[in-house]
Amino acid sequence: MHYGLLRYNLPGHKGFFIAGPYYANDVFFGPSSTGRHVGWKFGYEIPVSEKFYLMGDFVSGQNKKSVSTFGGVYNVSRRVQICIAALLAFPNEKLTQGVVLELNWYTYNFKEAAH
Repeated sequence: MHYGLLRYNLPGHKGFFIAGPYYANDVFFGPSSTGRHVGWKFGYEIPVSEKFYLMGDFVSGQNKKSVSTFGGVYNVSRRVQICIAALLAFPNEKLTQGVVLELNWYTYNFKEAAH
């Protein structure tokens, strides 16, 4: 998969938005009815408190990776996060909805690296 993303930081460290195009092949995205895997990726992360963030993303297209996620991130410590989100398939795809549960364990202080 190839992609280029731009990031916009909201003033006052109030979160960020990312967006950009992508291109992928059948190996990564599965067979496509159109024969192309070109689309857009969007995402956001908005802090609600020091420990909790709202987050989500969207991948456009007509393939098995065309989904949206809406959820939250809980910062357990400076190096550990737990994320949970609803996984919603793109409306034109016959994919099952789901839940994303993610544990991020960093080898560095991710809060200091973000600034």
